[in-house]
Amino acid sequence: MSRGMNTMPTARRGRTYEQVGANDKRGINGICSVIFIIMLLVVPPIVLLSSERSRHTRYITLSDALNSDVIELNQKNIDERTLHAIPPGKLVHGTSTNIDTLASDPDMNIAIPGALTLQRNTQYCQWQEIQSQDCQTCKRTVEARDGSTKEETYQCNCITTYNYIKGWKNFQIN
Repeated sequence: MSRGMNTMPTARRGRTYEQVGANDKRGINGICSVIFIIMLLVVPPIVLLSSERSRHTRYITLSDALNSDVIELNQKNIDERTLHAIPPGKLVHGTSTNIDTLASDPDMNIAIPGALTLQRNTQYCQWQEIQSQDCQTCKRTVEARDGSTKEETYQCNCITTYNYIKGWKNFQIN
């Protein structure tokens, strides 16, 4: 029996389009896109609401401060009796152009007029030792008192290497 041209089977496959999204069954791409969309929809309103809340709290605090009596402290009327006479919870404001303080470090024999604090940060330039050890694993047979033998492993032929790094440290290295 001969086949003609019309009896021959023909098949053709067209183009395939893939859309990556929430229904993607190939892995994490779909999950990541869903998480990203949720974050895009949820995070901005939360940030906006927290910003508005802090702005409102600041507004309430400043309006309460402006409506209350503010006690001014000037250099002319500051004395110990005035400071102790201020009731607790009152808003106090003061300015000064002259700070009459002296910060000193007696160990270093340093005194700085007009400074509020002096902090010393001591560092030592020293060598830090770094030790590393490389060992082989050896085996031996051990005989017990009852005559039984057991094979055990231990570290042998160890080589210890010392390296040194020079640097500044806040503490002394022994």
